[in-house]
Amino acid sequence: MGREKLFFRSDRDGEFNLFAFNRATKAVTHLTSHADFPVASASAGGGRIAYEQAGYAHLLDPTTGASTRLKLGVAADLVERRPRWAKGAKVDPGREPVSLGRAGGPRVPGARS
Repeated sequence: MGREKLFFRSDRDGEFNLFAFNRATKAVTHLTSHADFPVASASAGGGRIAYEQAGYAHLLDPTTGASTRLKLGVAADLVERRPRWAKGAKVDPGREPVSLGRAGGPRVPGARS
């Protein structure tokens, strides 16, 4: 990207977008034109600018002006999705527990199989 351009966010057209200021020519270039939601944050590195807009991550190449919306996947580490042991309900002392019959099917409590 060099030091000849300064990249910044501005709401000069109504919604925050990315712009470039050329130090030599003093010209301001409109890099993005999002009209629905503002560009919330931006960070530069590796010759590209990463920015967030409308809850999505975008990657902008300032030399070509091409902006790409990134598809990010995050693996959920939800407690309810993890394998675990859970305690069952307590057996009522007045009832006989139900178990599988000889053929593997259900067994009627108190009946012989």
